[in-house]
Amino acid sequence: MAKLLVTELEVAIGRGPHASAILSPAALAETMSREYFTIISAISEVAHGRDYLSDSKLEEQLERLGDYTSLNYLTKTIMGQLDYSFSGFFSRRLFEDWMAKRNRDLRLYGSTVLRALLRSHVVELEEWAVQVLVDLAQEDHLEVAESAVSTLEEASLTIRYLNAIVQKRPNIAHIPSAESLLYRLTSCPAGFHTLSQSQWMTSAMEAWRGPALVKYVMKVESALGKIFVEANRASSEKRDAFSHLTSTIHKHVGFGRPPQSVGTAVRVQSPIPLYLH
Repeated sequence: MAKLLVTELEVAIGRGPHASAILSPAALAETMSREYFTIISAISEVAHGRDYLSDSKLEEQLERLGDYTSLNYLTKTIMGQLDYSFSGFFSRRLFEDWMAKRNRDLRLYGSTVLRALLRSHVVELEEWAVQVLVDLAQEDHLEVAESAVSTLEEASLTIRYLNAIVQKRPNIAHIPSAESLLYRLTSCPAGFHTLSQSQWMTSAMEAWRGPALVKYVMKVESALGKIFVEANRASSEKRDAFSHLTSTIHKHVGFGRPPQSVGTAVRVQSPIPLYLH
């Protein structure tokens, strides 16, 4: 199987994405050929499996994929099929190799894959995933850096992920979208201690004493206003549905007149038991 994949990868790299019989876009969409890589990932979890893959040179061919943007469809597919659990260091090493490539679209997709993995709470994942994201946040390409910061910000809502981020001491103050994450890091003692030694904390405190406080209050008021409007709308829809239900019961059962609503109360004028209203 590994030799077959090596041959097909060589065909795809040398002759283009549509030349491969099992790794073309159509084949990946219409067959289960992508599952080969899930099997390969599982094989790599045991010593003799790793020896087998090493002899086949498959990992070298897979690593080369990141150099060809025309094959991003294939690299992304493989990236989504690999097992990144604690024992899947073959997959992690391959992922890191791809993230080191100067392939912007691939690195953006990698950030999305890590977001999904962190959401799934894979065991023993956080330290590795956070380190990869912190490295991506140092990229010169702003879009890649901001995507990594966005993923870290979402992950920081989970305490063990937050602690892992703090331990990595990410240098992200220069990224415009990192402000929310930096504030989040100050919510734990270790993060506050780390950031208190930085220039960012000084400038953040100065801003908070001025326009930042007003901006924050306006955001809170706006958020509360939206909540109250939505709650009022939901309450109104509930009352309308309740009124429609009781009117329908009276219409089809034929007891007396429909109940008359006064405010939020219902005055029943029929023999129908109160619990039906």
